[in-house]
Amino acid sequence: MLLNTYNTIILDFIERMVNDGYSESRISRIKVQMNKLLKYLLDNNTNSLNEEIIADFVKETYNFDYYNPINNNQLDKIKYLKNLLEFKATGNYLKKHANIIISNDKFCDVYREYENYLNTKDIKPITKKCKLIKTKLFLNS
Repeated sequence: MLLNTYNTIILDFIERMVNDGYSESRISRIKVQMNKLLKYLLDNNTNSLNEEIIADFVKETYNFDYYNPINNNQLDKIKYLKNLLEFKATGNYLKKHANIIISNDKFCDVYREYENYLNTKDIKPITKKCKLIKTKLFLNS
């Protein structure tokens, strides 16, 4: 596959994310990551885009194991790379989020207050959902 083909796939992927309602700040961060990926592919004269290449990219660029992320920052970095691979293969991607239950009852009220606070803000639904998932993960840690 040529670099122009990768670029087209990435541009289509980003356009799809914009249409799906991702915030401008999220799209901006994803564009930075995808530009790093394109540079990596070009610098390494790579003629394919697959999970192995992505794993090497993550190791060299972010210095962690793609297959064993250990924190939310690392999960966030690989999420959109995985979505890109899905999009490349199928023309679509899944927004996978496990249903997370707050395990400590004393935090349920805090979570509800935060959710009510977010409802008063002018943010996109996908941004709100991401914030709430991260909050649940934090409250369970």
